[in-house]
Amino acid sequence: MQTELEQVLASISDLKVSISDLKTDFRDLRAEVKADIKEAKIDAKLFDTKFNYYQQATQWVIVLAFTLIVAATAITIFSSVFAFR
Repeated sequence: MQTELEQVLASISDLKVSISDLKTDFRDLRAEVKADIKEAKIDAKLFDTKFNYYQQATQWVIVLAFTLIVAATAITIFSSVFAFR
């Protein structure tokens, strides 16, 4: 009976060590996940900033293109109107 009790106590002790190791592993993984999330947030902010710059640049290119079209149209109209006088 005593040896069975000792075996149970040894098993419980082994389980405590295993649980302690699992806690340590979990803490390490948790720290890694937190670091990965923090890095992903930084990457997302950087992407948002770049996307915002690209969007603004595209809008300015479109504005410039339409301005050039309007200027060319105006020059064509004025030159054809004043050329016949």
